[in-house]
Amino acid sequence: WSFLYTSVKTRKLQLIHLCIALLITILPLLPSLFTHQGMARFEHVGLFADDGPVMEIVEARTFCTQHFPRILCYADSNKILVYGRNMLNSFVQTISPDYLFINGDNNTVYLDAEHFGNLHYYLLPFYLLGLVYLISTLYSSKKKTFELLILVGFLISTIPAVLTHGPQLVRTSSLLPFL
Repeated sequence: WSFLYTSVKTRKLQLIHLCIALLITILPLLPSLFTHQGMARFEHVGLFADDGPVMEIVEARTFCTQHFPRILCYADSNKILVYGRNMLNSFVQTISPDYLFINGDNNTVYLDAEHFGNLHYYLLPFYLLGLVYLISTLYSSKKKTFELLILVGFLISTIPAVLTHGPQLVRTSSLLPFL
């Protein structure tokens, strides 16, 4: 609670220390991420490795041009919209109470018990209240540094699940501290 009563100068200094600690933690990992070995798995399970969205676009455009002008069909079915919709769907699945609390990861049966989420049921009200509180800080006139850092960490930690085909227990493990 002392964080709430500190001066603005002290808060900025704490934020700088937090950013430095984050950089020290992440910098050793960055070189290995962008090597061929680091990208090999992403090339197989990544959202852009799948031919399904491209096939969906071709099919939608083919049947759409039979009834509507070509420009409308191309505006409605394109890579930006299809991949954006898939990423949004993966994001919503990742933070959904169904995945986190009720059913969990259905893809890896060996890691999960059936009809049990990754978190306990009794944490669901706290999760929902926390989301409402974090979203309300976005709309408040007085921005709070700590809450914004939690929100940014929450959003960044969903990136592995968003860039693949939805949530999976290992991909969403970085989300746990922010929950």
